[in-house]
Amino acid sequence: MIVRNPSVKAELQRAIEVAAVAFPDTPIEQWAESFENVAELFGLRYVMIVEDEGLIVSTLICQPRPVYINGSPVSHASTGAVATLPEARKKGFAGEMLAQTVRMLRSEKVCLSSLWTGLYPFYRKVGWEAGSEVKIYSAPGKVYAEIGDASRVRSAKEGELGNIKAIYDDWAQDHNCLTSRSDVWWDKVTRVREPLKMIAEPCADVSIVVHTTGDQIDGYAAYKFLQDKENQVINVFEIAFSEPTHRRDMLAALGSLVGDGRLAMYAPCDDLFLHEVPNPRTISTSVNTSFQFRVVDPVEAMKNLTIDEGAQGAASFSISDPVFNEGWDFGVEADGEKLRITKPASKRRLEMDIQTFAQLYSGYLKPYDAWELGRIRADGDAMEMLICAGDIFSPLTPYRTWLEPG
Repeated sequence: MIVRNPSVKAELQRAIEVAAVAFPDTPIEQWAESFENVAELFGLRYVMIVEDEGLIVSTLICQPRPVYINGSPVSHASTGAVATLPEARKKGFAGEMLAQTVRMLRSEKVCLSSLWTGLYPFYRKVGWEAGSEVKIYSAPGKVYAEIGDASRVRSAKEGELGNIKAIYDDWAQDHNCLTSRSDVWWDKVTRVREPLKMIAEPCADVSIVVHTTGDQIDGYAAYKFLQDKENQVINVFEIAFSEPTHRRDMLAALGSLVGDGRLAMYAPCDDLFLHEVPNPRTISTSVNTSFQFRVVDPVEAMKNLTIDEGAQGAASFSISDPVFNEGWDFGVEADGEKLRITKPASKRRLEMDIQTFAQLYSGYLKPYDAWELGRIRADGDAMEMLICAGDIFSPLTPYRTWLEPG
């Protein structure tokens, strides 16, 4: 088994074919676009393959771009298209490829990584852990149609993508783990590009509506209108707004499009939408785990962490890591403005695995809750260090929308 990057175009094409065989429900043209975009925008360094007996049997891609943590960008790469040919599975190829990917990301000074999967136990073995929970609201479109004013919602017009990007940036900084998107990222990765359009019938494209107050755009919703067996379905992939009424208006407009079909919306786990509707029992609500998250380099990640004003204290972290066998051992000090990395205190340590540290960093798990769950062990004054850690890590809710790659 050899884990490496493709060296020639033919190997990139073979990686595309491996992904298409491993995931036959996705057209090969879509895999080709994803792999070729990564090669063009970020370089073959961010494409991994496994060669076994001269054949390429596994592959994955990474897409580097910072995410917001506590309102400031921190280096990050999504990891996706993790694919292995059916006959080559359960031989350790994907696991070793992921481990090598983590080493590569660290060498590229990437602190964080995220991915989408249902195989939590598998990815946990190489350091990824559940990064958040997500609420899923689902109801017939006509239920949503009654909760807002659809007349304040319209299709986005050509030339308005810049307004949408600005709304996204303001909204994204209020959550952890949403991508700080460049213009290229919008075009090539999210595939939201001009001319923007509102689609009122099933279509594979991402569609956009905007909310307006007077002449000003102050919210948008990105969605797909699909035909699911016998029913029409609208999935709202991303909805950004500054006031709750704006979201209700946009959902009313989209609900009127689908009528008796269903509309599903995804929201952060602390979302309060059910408090806004006249009859919350008409909305089917579930809470699911969302993306998986990894801190590739805890020391660098802490150096790049913006702390809240007034955060004070000191603590040391001793972190085990399945990829970096030596683990991580370092201290931090907060002086109310900045966070400094220090030598670890000999009798002042919070001991945990990298998966727990990832959940603390994303904001999904609070230090005291991790302690109560037995995920943190303490050498020294546990309460003092836990209070310090609670002040240091971001209080914002982690969230990635369905427009985010991985």
